[in-house]
Amino acid sequence: MKKLILGFVSIVLLGATAQAGIILDPYLGYAISGSNSSGSKVSGSDMGVRLGFNTLGFGLGLDATLAGTYKYENNGVSGDMTPSHLGVFVSYAFPVLVRAYGTYFVNSKISDSTTTVTGNGTKIGVQFTGLPFIAVGVEIYNMNYTDVEISGLKASTSGTETQTRLAISAPFYF
Repeated sequence: MKKLILGFVSIVLLGATAQAGIILDPYLGYAISGSNSSGSKVSGSDMGVRLGFNTLGFGLGLDATLAGTYKYENNGVSGDMTPSHLGVFVSYAFPVLVRAYGTYFVNSKISDSTTTVTGNGTKIGVQFTGLPFIAVGVEIYNMNYTDVEISGLKASTSGTETQTRLAISAPFYF
């Protein structure tokens, strides 16, 4: 009988703390270091949003980079490209003011007026969530680019890009 009562009380207490809801997490990131396989230094910023479902600290949803500019420099020559990434993320918000997340980008694209490079990649991040309304963290991007289109001509390519980024987000849980 004691076990039955203890089990019932445990279920009631755990059920009272369980939450499920929507995550809306707009973010701004800035590359503090980065490079690609052609030897270019990569810097710049991007903006995006994570939108998904959250329960018991675990999150799952879509991650989309919507705007920004990456600057590529190599031997004194530089150029700007616009990023566009779409992927799925998983996250976990620890009870001690830390959140970790990972994203697999199924479609990554950087482009300028004549060139578009596409592929896929990953992003891993850790954030401090103790500030009111914002979370501050560090992210590691690893992108693999497989296709390039230059002035309408398409070709396969093999390129990589890594970035270490500072990120600020405003996670909302509904």
